Amino acid sequence: GVRLQLQTFTRREGERVLTSVASIGQATTDDHGVYRIYGIRPGTYVISATPPAMPSNVEVRQLSESEIRAAIADVGRPSPTPVPAPGTQRTIAPAPPGDVPVPQAGGRSVGYTPVFYPGTPRDQEAVEFALTAGQQLDGINLQLTLVPTARIEGRIYTPNGQPANGVQLSLQRTTGSSSSSVAVRQQDGMFQAVGVPAGRYNLFASLDPARTPPAPGVPPPPPNAAGASLLWAQQEIDVNGEDQVNLALTLAPMLTLTGRVVTDGAASPTMKSVRVQLEPAGGPAANRSTVSASPDQSGTFTITGVIPGRFRLSASVSPPGPDSTWATLSSQVDGQEALVTPFEIRADRQPSSVVVTLTDKPAEVSGKPLDPADRPVAG
Repeated sequence: GVRLQLQTFTRREGERVLTSVASIGQATTDDHGVYRIYGIRPGTYVISATPPAMPSNVEVRQLSESEIRAAIADVGRPSPTPVPAPGTQRTIAPAPPGDVPVPQAGGRSVGYTPVFYPGTPRDQEAVEFALTAGQQLDGINLQLTLVPTARIEGRIYTPNGQPANGVQLSLQRTTGSSSSSVAVRQQDGMFQAVGVPAGRYNLFASLDPARTPPAPGVPPPPPNAAGASLLWAQQEIDVNGEDQVNLALTLAPMLTLTGRVVTDGAASPTMKSVRVQLEPAGGPAANRSTVSASPDQSGTFTITGVIPGRFRLSASVSPPGPDSTWATLSSQVDGQEALVTPFEIRADRQPSSVVVTLTDKPAEVSGKPLDPADRPVAG
């Protein structure tokens, strides 16, 4: 039941990241722990193994030596109220002399974590292997080992410092191009996740005060100046087997991005057919989805619900019709190109000048496909 995933290292915005191969690059081990992936194109690859998920909010703890000794000694003592069997009296072997040992408080919490060949939990330490055409590569074995897990807990506060009620929480681990979630439970203003394997996680909290009544005796949070009610908080957590408690996250209003759309052409598209898109680029983007807005007739747009991070900015014009020939020519954020190169939105410093330029003269690409003998290939 262990899931294997074939991946390859690529460069994205200058960073070395893992990208999963299509569905053909997956397999699941059988009852002998054997897997087989076939139909692979020649290339250089990395493979990862993800064990079956543990039940949510469950800790598996290793017994200490004193716990085992205490259990053996306790079983060996005569029961104070022996249970008689028909015609016989229950007898138990005598326990070792002395008092029953007092077990030490719980052993460490452990669990299995995803690993990369040959057995590292960190994607950047994965060992690559090459495959040539027609090759059958055997012996790519991975070792799953129990690693210490951790307990993550703390509180969420409103902007005015009061405990937050009705917060939506997620704890996600992103590895390469895939992500996984860890269950988080909340009670009495506290949040907690147990049995969290090693890795780098993003803890994200969101709250809509308009839909969530405050806790008893707690005044509602003040509305933010922009008038948007959504609040957010996030924190990156590096889990290495050590418990992390007493974490505190303070919610803050989500941001807005305001700019304008201009055109480079003889005419202009209908602005209601234009959609300006803010797309996350890198970083913990699991909780940051693409947000968008349409400009008014003057070309001014305002994108709401923005969480700080790195983004690209583009626009599209909805076909069909005469506006379908329009495309994004450039995006400028504070004078810097932002169509291809990511830019940063920070809570303490938002862009002051945002301009998206559309053109009705999009570029063209043409060419001729050739076979290995340099002959044109039809169809």
